[in-house]
Amino acid sequence: MTVVDPPERCDGAHRLLALAPTSPAHRRGAAVMARQAIESSVHTAMGREDVPDLRWRTRFLVLANLFPAVDARRGHTLWSAWSQVCHYHHYDLLPAAAVIAHRIDETTAWVEDVLRALPTAPPRFRPESVSQPVRMVTP
Repeated sequence: MTVVDPPERCDGAHRLLALAPTSPAHRRGAAVMARQAIESSVHTAMGREDVPDLRWRTRFLVLANLFPAVDARRGHTLWSAWSQVCHYHHYDLLPAAAVIAHRIDETTAWVEDVLRALPTAPPRFRPESVSQPVRMVTP
């Protein structure tokens, strides 16, 4: 299995969209690739602090605490928008190719911001910086 870094996933989404901009399959495929770019950059940033069963909203909250310079709220907004495009419903219309291309550009910029904020090794979470003890509750 080849590891593809997040900016390459964004470039791949642009290339896929350019192949057939009117095709719903290509637009949805580009959305999946862009969402994977966000997920991959969050996994990379969280490093050892990443927990497999953590919800994505929680991952973005942890990312905001680990890297205050990263706009985690913007990342969650982009991830949510891509998730909505990725899910198929008979009654939904996909966004236009121009809208998807613009969102891919926004995703690329956010992913690059995350990767620039990373030190050589992801930081360790410091429990002493949390005023309340963190409890993991599974639904």
